[in-house]
Amino acid sequence: MNKNIFLSIIIGGGLGFLLAHKVPLSKEKISMKCDTQEYKNVNSVSLACSVFPKTSQEIIERSGNAQKKALECINELIALSPEKYTQVTVLQRFDQLKAAIGSELSVLGLVKSVYQDQETLDVAEKQFVLLNQFIIEHIDSNKHLYEVFKAYQADAAQRENLSADDRYFLNKILENFELQGLNLPAEKQEQVLALKKQCAQLESEFHRLIDQDATTIKVSEKALAGISEDFKKTLQRDEDLYVLPMNYPVQAMVMNYCSVEETRKQYSKAFSNKAYPQNESILQDIIKIRDEFSKLLGYESFAAYDLKTQMIKTSERAWNFENDLQKKALIAAEKDFKQLVTDLPAGVSLTKEGKLEPWNYGYVSTYFKKKYYSIDEETFAEYFPMEKTIAGLISIYEQFFSLTIETISITGMWHSDLRLLQVKNKADGTLFGYIFLDMFPRDKKYGHAAAFEAVLATKKDDGTRTPGVVTLVCNFTKPTTDKPSLLKYSEVTTFFHEFGHAIHVMLGATKYYALSGFNTEIDFVELPSQMLENWMENKEVLTMISSHYQTGKSLPEELIEKRLELLKFGQGLFVASQLTLGMVSLQLFGPTYSESLADTYKRFAELNNKYISYDADTHRYCSFGHLTGYGPKYYGYLWSLVLAEDVFEQIQKEGLLNPEAGKKYVDAILSHGGSKDANDMLRDYLGREPRFDAFYKKMGLE
Repeated sequence: MNKNIFLSIIIGGGLGFLLAHKVPLSKEKISMKCDTQEYKNVNSVSLACSVFPKTSQEIIERSGNAQKKALECINELIALSPEKYTQVTVLQRFDQLKAAIGSELSVLGLVKSVYQDQETLDVAEKQFVLLNQFIIEHIDSNKHLYEVFKAYQADAAQRENLSADDRYFLNKILENFELQGLNLPAEKQEQVLALKKQCAQLESEFHRLIDQDATTIKVSEKALAGISEDFKKTLQRDEDLYVLPMNYPVQAMVMNYCSVEETRKQYSKAFSNKAYPQNESILQDIIKIRDEFSKLLGYESFAAYDLKTQMIKTSERAWNFENDLQKKALIAAEKDFKQLVTDLPAGVSLTKEGKLEPWNYGYVSTYFKKKYYSIDEETFAEYFPMEKTIAGLISIYEQFFSLTIETISITGMWHSDLRLLQVKNKADGTLFGYIFLDMFPRDKKYGHAAAFEAVLATKKDDGTRTPGVVTLVCNFTKPTTDKPSLLKYSEVTTFFHEFGHAIHVMLGATKYYALSGFNTEIDFVELPSQMLENWMENKEVLTMISSHYQTGKSLPEELIEKRLELLKFGQGLFVASQLTLGMVSLQLFGPTYSESLADTYKRFAELNNKYISYDADTHRYCSFGHLTGYGPKYYGYLWSLVLAEDVFEQIQKEGLLNPEAGKKYVDAILSHGGSKDANDMLRDYLGREPRFDAFYKKMGLE
């Protein structure tokens, strides 16, 4: 999941893509009415496509114009006399400023992650850094703006009839200004500003090196024993050798199916060393700088500074959460591991310490699933051809959320694979927004799965809306010459998850752009998507969305039963692996960090992943992109998952395809975007304090 800095970051009908409308783009530049007096009103397909620049020159021009207009707006706000301070002239005007420049920054974040032309990537990277630093210097760290909002809060805001959303936004603005050190002496303010600008540049470089890592290994036909012929057809060749890039479809295939241990070992080491050694020193600098400016701001660590605005509030509570969960997870992980290694595949043995080598874990798991649950992921994928599967998934979203989602084929975008979805309210046809789909891996493309917002939806007091625009970036199995793209079960679940983020953008329209969509607390932001993953564990849903690519038949009930039974296995090992990442991130940005990056990662890997040998030749932290965006907040993945299961348990009682249950959920949670404290949203929906019981039960951690 991608998140920008702001106040902090499918188809209609069963025929799906086959009924797509085709809208070619005009060669002329489309003018979208938008300045700092208004929000972008992306109310057509052409305007949705024009959100994204076509050339490097357009990127430069748009970045420059955004900064010029932002400065005009800033000067206007500062020059405003106090007697003219109102919700419209101060709060709304500032939000329009943030929307205009924030949208440009979001677009650049996507461009530098998915475009292909190297010149465009380089220009986007440069402008992203410049625009980010502009926001830090001229908006977030602007003492004069801070004084305007302090004066407004002290006087005019006390006399105005402000709504709860207005007051929440005002408090967030002031809190954000003070987190930049604007309540400190000028000398310290300047130090904090310089450090934050330096850090922003390093963070962008950290991600660039991950996304543009071009590492490959070359292997012979014999070295790929166990890999299907269909998959090998998707690989590039260098004379007699196959070229294996470091992306997730290739990684999953090699680590799970290749019967040659040396190939798995070689690939595992290469994959776990992406962006090494360059990112090691960059990450060290990021940690040092974050710690330095946090101490200037009066916090003992960056973790203490960064968690203040989250649901969990303190690093002590985050550590307590992780440590309490660890006690249960390690008991379950031990049980999982003993079951997993009861019968090992030929050629695999445990180490002398009784552990699995990291490059053998996936292969052993695949063997175990096939032998004891009769689940062959390749065979299972035959029931999930991408286009029909996505059509089925989207029909579920349409029903539960009362939407109409139409597929529109487009041309002239950054890649020919791109698809576009138009989302409307089923009841009255109101346009909610547009979702772009970029589904397959390619060179220089962002390597994970994420939702990149470009324009967040807004909703005025009178109910009128401006639509949202978001791009889902995935890296799914490519089609071959004789087979469509066949999605693994995990890929189907990933799409359901990421589409949940897109729905949050569509339905999370609020009065203020900066509080719309998934501009929530980061340790809450994954909850809506994680909760929706549970639909993939329902018999009725799996029957609805599956369709064998040759016969058209749905998954047999026997296979569904085996899949659901298999889902109960391995949860302890999964939670333990997530605890490793959460603890590493808390430790790196905590007050007592002193050891090397490698030693920190190794310590927590060995503490949690007790049954997998640690490979000292690897440096996973160099490609752990969440260390910049999420920082110490990676615990949030498990934290929000715990809360998501509590929410899902309530929805399950009312029906997974029940639009009334969907409306209740939207009204209490999604529709508020980030305009309410996440703790309050959960209490409002549940009618009580959240509980961990549902999560413990599902994960077998009771």
